Amino acid sequence: LRDKMAFEQAKELMSEQGSVAVISGWIPVSHVAGLTSSARSSGWGLLLRDPAEGETPPTLIEPPKMFRPMKALFAGLGIAPAYVEDDVSVPFMCYFSLFFAMLVGDGAYGAIFLLITFLMRKKLPKSWLTLLTVFSLATIAWGTLSNTWFGAGIPACADWPTVRWLGDVTYKNIMFLCFTIGVSHLMLARLWNGVCRLPDSTAIAEFGWAGVLLFMYFVTNSLVGIFASVPSFMMWVFVASLVLVFGFSVKPKELKTNGIALGMLPLNIMSALGDIISYVRLFAVGLASVKVAENFDSMALGLVSGDNPLWLNALLSVGTVLILVAGHALNLAMAALSILVHAVRLNTLEFSNHKGVSWAGYAFSPFKTNKETEK
Repeated sequence: LRDKMAFEQAKELMSEQGSVAVISGWIPVSHVAGLTSSARSSGWGLLLRDPAEGETPPTLIEPPKMFRPMKALFAGLGIAPAYVEDDVSVPFMCYFSLFFAMLVGDGAYGAIFLLITFLMRKKLPKSWLTLLTVFSLATIAWGTLSNTWFGAGIPACADWPTVRWLGDVTYKNIMFLCFTIGVSHLMLARLWNGVCRLPDSTAIAEFGWAGVLLFMYFVTNSLVGIFASVPSFMMWVFVASLVLVFGFSVKPKELKTNGIALGMLPLNIMSALGDIISYVRLFAVGLASVKVAENFDSMALGLVSGDNPLWLNALLSVGTVLILVAGHALNLAMAALSILVHAVRLNTLEFSNHKGVSWAGYAFSPFKTNKETEK
């Protein structure tokens, strides 16, 4: 009310007629029917409309039931896709579990995470209980495949095929695995974009990007000596992919408004190589974690010697236990930090850049009754 007199008149009217309350907010389309029914039965006035251009509605993601715990992780990280962006919960959880296992790199650490999760099961929300259980089991599985337990290996498992393959002293196999995971992650984003954009012509450019990424994958493996050279047929794939990217990234009628984006394509194509190389961090950080564990083991076990008197070895045994406990606890903390830095980055930066997810949204937070809040 613009003037004091009108305000006083309205105030007097409300004191006679009763107060008026107005609530404005967002509601999912799936809940509109229930709200309309409640408004009709309660005598509420109700006005519904779609979001207007320029408005920024909150984002409500509803992943499949199996992947619904990812909503808790997104909330914990404080991120949400924008209203017009896709829900990437399913690939995020699948690849994050793999990244978690490879970055921690030790099956015994996974068992410790699982034990802590079990002990805190009554205090943890159900979503976090599920997530931590999945991540811990993935780490135990990776430790089994690589035969890594507190930085050491079980002798009986040393000849397993996976152990010998991952334990290659040249590290070429594990780097090859990292690059393969990386290209699958990024190509998934581009192919997903292409399918979603059909039948629009820009979908063809997304399929072209998938070809560019595949070519860069072979280039990356050649640079580090995993492949002798880039296969000749991949050169044709690269040329064809470039034609698709440059020919269909921008519609002719949008050339004037999107000319800058088109001019950035050469730089984006070169950055695709760096994106794939970035996944080598899974090997580097995981190896660092294992080596730190090995060094603490050597320091601790090296204290006790057969040349020492019995009483001295007994005293040094206490030091051995302290070094093992403190050292592995420190390594566990560093592993947890590396997950927050690297596993999150590969999903929210490399993958999201190719998928077109900016994480610029904010989560839908509906009203709750006290009873619902307690739950």
